[in-house]
Amino acid sequence: MPRRSSSQSTIVNLAGKRVQKDAITVMDDVGQSAEFIKSKQEEQQSQPGKRQRTANQLVNPANDETHVGKLGGLANLPTEVFTEIASHLWPLDIINLTRSSKSFRSLLLNRSSIHIWQKAANNVPGLPGCPPDMNLPLYLAFMFVETCTSCGEGEHMEADTILRVRLCVPCRQSCLIPWNDVPPDIMPIIAHSAEIAPIPRQSNAYSLQYDVLSLVAEYEEKKGLNNARAFRVWAAKKRRLVNTRFMYAYKMRKFLKAMDLVRERKMDDIKAERKEEIKHRLEELGWTREDMNFSYRGCLHQAEWFQLVSQPKPLTEREWTDLEPQLIPLLKANRERRLYVQFQKRQDDRRGRLAELLRAIKQQDGFTVQMPTQHPATLVSGSLITASYEPPFPELNYMLDCPVVLDLYETDRTATELEAKFEQHRVEIERYITEWKARIQTHCSKLARQGLKNTKNILQSSLVASDNQPNPFANLSDDIKLLLRADSFFITTAQFYSERPVTYGSVLKFEGLLGTYTALGAAIPKAPPSLDGISWNAEAHNAAQELLACLGLPTCPTLK
Repeated sequence: MPRRSSSQSTIVNLAGKRVQKDAITVMDDVGQSAEFIKSKQEEQQSQPGKRQRTANQLVNPANDETHVGKLGGLANLPTEVFTEIASHLWPLDIINLTRSSKSFRSLLLNRSSIHIWQKAANNVPGLPGCPPDMNLPLYLAFMFVETCTSCGEGEHMEADTILRVRLCVPCRQSCLIPWNDVPPDIMPIIAHSAEIAPIPRQSNAYSLQYDVLSLVAEYEEKKGLNNARAFRVWAAKKRRLVNTRFMYAYKMRKFLKAMDLVRERKMDDIKAERKEEIKHRLEELGWTREDMNFSYRGCLHQAEWFQLVSQPKPLTEREWTDLEPQLIPLLKANRERRLYVQFQKRQDDRRGRLAELLRAIKQQDGFTVQMPTQHPATLVSGSLITASYEPPFPELNYMLDCPVVLDLYETDRTATELEAKFEQHRVEIERYITEWKARIQTHCSKLARQGLKNTKNILQSSLVASDNQPNPFANLSDDIKLLLRADSFFITTAQFYSERPVTYGSVLKFEGLLGTYTALGAAIPKAPPSLDGISWNAEAHNAAQELLACLGLPTCPTLK
């Protein structure tokens, strides 16, 4: 007797395992009929002694204890009438009717009722045709029953159109087998899929354990016949079935995705209709649409509102009785929150616009200009240097010391209204800024005049703008020209090393007198700054004088 190959041994071992009956059940009562129930007409024809049923009679439900309620009248209808009614139903309606009683199950799973299933399938636009290796009730049950194929639990289970099952997470563990555990000899003739998998996933693809065990048994049976030609024919047929399954799987998957979109749109329509009905009822109670807006940034009760309102079911009077007392507190809290958020938004916009208007005034002063170097000390011929000047300007805290600006900052109004009022008081605001700047410049220039030993030609500049640019120094006041001299140095207690010499521009920076504006944070009025910490640095001034003399500029101070 020839020895088995290793792959054949694997098949034998796998086939020898006990097949669990509940590994894959098929779509409840509908799917359990792999073939339609043999018609009772055929049974009666095989027993001529029994009385035949007339064509317009159905199975008498009188002895069917499970048949109750409104379906009793439906079961008593003549066959032709029942068939006509059933022909207008959708597949899921037929499936539910089949499950409702033994009488309907016996009738609808009879071979003579195939036309009812076919008409139900035809009622669904775009439904792919039934695969040749499936019976129609089983196919329709797979496509439209969204519970777990194995245990019947769960809702909206994901469909695997290759394996033709819907499995919940627990059933995936018991019903699926990793593709790499499938015996190699049957791999080419069994369907496998990567669409659904146990958690955690252990393989790129899976097959149904039931299919593997069944095919292993069939494989051994065909091998045992020792008929090579018949085995090749059988294997080729199985491969064609696998190819056909993949082809139909694509069509079914495409249809199911379209059905999901239709369902989502339908649910959205139901939610929208329900939401509109709720809003209409709330408007009758005096609430506004703004009160019912829970979508703005900063809303605190959005989740609770949408949980109650946005549900895929129509609103009933009974539900409204329970729903109204839950919505009213949310609306009250939302109104208060919305008004506060709107106030905060107006405040931020108003203060931001005020900062922009003040920044525009600030940018009117100062300059940045490039100039060719003309000094004997220049190392690179024709090079340019950049000179800039940023005058003092009050920051927002200082500006709030002006009553007009304080009113603009604090009074609740829109940004547009603020700008209009700002323009009405622009002259007054600019006068306050000018006086504030002049106080600082006057203080520092007074220190410089007192510290200078030689005041002759102190206001001359050796810098000339390049490329025919306007001379930015021409319009500078004598005080500013004095402060921008190359030998003007100060001391300020505002810096960490208070004895370090600093220029006039550095004094303004360290003392916080350059007016940096942002719309963030709250500001409070601040009195004009104290200038007592600023003093003249005579030592640095003398050193600068000596350096200028070494450069050949003893009588020609240079602006920085």
